[in-house]
Amino acid sequence: MKNRRLLWKIIPPYILIVIAVLFGVGWYATQALSTFFTASSTSDLKIRTGLAVQSVSPMNDLVSHRVDSLCQVLAHRTNTRVTIISPNGLVLSDSHENPVLMDNHSDRPEVKAAMESGSGTSIRYSFTRQRDMLYAAQPIRSRTDQVEAILRLSIPLDNLAAAQSSTRKSLIFGGVIFSLIFIALSFLIWNRIGTTLHTMATAASRFADGDLSHRLWVPDTREFGELAEAMNLMAGQLDDRIKEVERQSNEQRAVLASMSEGVIALSPDAKILSINKTAAQIFKVDPSKVIGQLLESAIRSAQLQDFCESVSISETAREKEFVVLDQDRHLQVHGTALKNPLGDKIGVLIVLNDISRLKKLETMRQDFVANVSHELKTPITSIKGFIETLRNGALRDPVTAERFFGIIADQTERLDAIIDDLLTLSRIEREQDQHRLEMRFESVKQVLESAIADCRYLAENAKVEIRLDCPDDLKANLNPELIRQGVLNLLDNAIKYAGSGKVIRVEAQTTDQALTIAVADDGPGIPKEHHARLFERFYRVDKGRSRHLGGTGLGLAIVKHIALAHGGTVSVQSQVNAGSRFIIEILI
Repeated sequence: MKNRRLLWKIIPPYILIVIAVLFGVGWYATQALSTFFTASSTSDLKIRTGLAVQSVSPMNDLVSHRVDSLCQVLAHRTNTRVTIISPNGLVLSDSHENPVLMDNHSDRPEVKAAMESGSGTSIRYSFTRQRDMLYAAQPIRSRTDQVEAILRLSIPLDNLAAAQSSTRKSLIFGGVIFSLIFIALSFLIWNRIGTTLHTMATAASRFADGDLSHRLWVPDTREFGELAEAMNLMAGQLDDRIKEVERQSNEQRAVLASMSEGVIALSPDAKILSINKTAAQIFKVDPSKVIGQLLESAIRSAQLQDFCESVSISETAREKEFVVLDQDRHLQVHGTALKNPLGDKIGVLIVLNDISRLKKLETMRQDFVANVSHELKTPITSIKGFIETLRNGALRDPVTAERFFGIIADQTERLDAIIDDLLTLSRIEREQDQHRLEMRFESVKQVLESAIADCRYLAENAKVEIRLDCPDDLKANLNPELIRQGVLNLLDNAIKYAGSGKVIRVEAQTTDQALTIAVADDGPGIPKEHHARLFERFYRVDKGRSRHLGGTGLGLAIVKHIALAHGGTVSVQSQVNAGSRFIIEILI
């Protein structure tokens, strides 16, 4: 059922009350006016009767033949019907009727009252005139104060009724007009009130829709003004509180979104209440779509489901590590009960730490230790073997001893080179971590020429030509010693693997606020499957050949850390039998 407007609920009963009040007031006024008119007419008629009595004294006027004419004269003067009645009730004269035909009037109320108290009035129906009449009677006394006759004056009540009817009609007409005016004014007033209420209702709807910046106009009516001010105050306070809640919520979402750990909040029935971006990326789900879903439906991980179930029934926090097989991702999972401010358990909170990098670093550390051990043990074993051989008699053979001492010297130099490269790597990493790397603007061409000069002897022996392509005015903010060593390592590798008669090109240029230094050769190239691991420590494409050429396996690793220390990168472009191109790119 459609609700009616307040106007139609209040106006009809209000109008009925007003009409009832007007009717009651009109009825009372009509009765009061009727009483007033009757009393006024009675008083007037009594006065006229008294004046008439005075005009017919002394008594001789009544006993003479002029009594009839006197009645007519009095009737004309007083505009009434005049009747003269003897003390015994016999009608002596009447201005409008034949006294002979009239009944004895001794029983008339006004006549009785006049005989008894000296004045009498009554309102009654006249059978003679066939209408309601108002009567007033007074005795006519002689000089000795004896009642000689009764003088009665009467008037019809038709005029009084007409006056009362006219007054009643005027009251009714006035009441109707007043009622219509009142109804019209009531509609205007209530329409204004309804408009104000509608405005407030509209404002409340806007508040409910979230438009809390809207403010109501404050009416000059006290009650509506207080209500409008209260609503404006309420909207302001709600706006402040909602903004505070939104701010806290945004801060919470920002914290969760920026966390490197994945966070999942579950309800007691294992539905996802919240999931941050990191957790969604780990399990490759859309965070906006999985909210409200069961964990087993949203995330396909039996290990995570089992862990969450164990946390939900446990009273203490739990930790576990497992692997996301399809991504080769290692996760450390921490789970605890999710509680409200009252301490009641309302779900489970899961925190996911991606420890894949740590696992990789651990694997690299283990490989590094194994590689260092292997690289150091090889020359040490060789030295130890030849020393034992020399002790066992080879020292007496000068030729054999000389050859063995040469091998021991070579292996010692190899040990020294490995240790030097390890120390260099350690120094570069330490300076990078402590931000102690000394940088200055230097001519790039001079740095590259210095590195080429250091390799000139090796290049000539290997019959390799080194060409430099670098603008003379090219300068950059760098550490010249480290850049020289990085280029020197790349040139050393290129000379060893390029082959006799080849050309090695050293190029330098600036592109997009970066300095690019490239060392390219026309050697045998490197298979693509080795590109990703070329810059790892002790990684070798051809282990036997690398050791034969005297490499430590740390040269490219040093180049990589030199580039990283300058905030740059190192990369390789190579194909089998098509040469190699190593690129150092650093920001300037």
